[in-house]
Amino acid sequence: MRVKFKKGDTVIYPQHGACIVVGTKKMEAFGSTQEYLILKTVINEMTLSVPTLKASEVGVRPPVNPEELEDLVAVLSKPDPRVRTRPEKLPGDVPSPANPPSGCYFHPRCRYAQEICSAERPPLKDIGGDHWVACHLAEELALKGASRLNVLPIAFPERRQPSGSRSS
Repeated sequence: MRVKFKKGDTVIYPQHGACIVVGTKKMEAFGSTQEYLILKTVINEMTLSVPTLKASEVGVRPPVNPEELEDLVAVLSKPDPRVRTRPEKLPGDVPSPANPPSGCYFHPRCRYAQEICSAERPPLKDIGGDHWVACHLAEELALKGASRLNVLPIAFPERRQPSGSRSS
């Protein structure tokens, strides 16, 4: 089945990662004229030309929406999913418990932090499935990876843990 690609679509090309479709172009190669899909990689902006008739054969995936992109890039960025890798080290320093930051304890290291995160400490919320989160943006972000983690809530002195949860 031939997939139709539109200018601006985000596709995954496993050999090169996430790419944006720039357009198509007819080019001559190997003695014949073919239509090529012109892709620009997201990370290093390399331009690639892939024959449109062979796009799925060489691994170009159908267009993805932004919600799927983060999960796909995370999976494809590992050289071999069977090989364990070290978790990504977050930027910045872990705050001192003696001098915690204002608002959310995690906001200085969070790539999604917004103004409210530094101003107000987020309440502990039940997000279902025996999962609790203290994040102003938990519902907006809907990070799929976070719901798969079995993380116990952290007990802060001024907070009470939800009933039925265990502390470690």
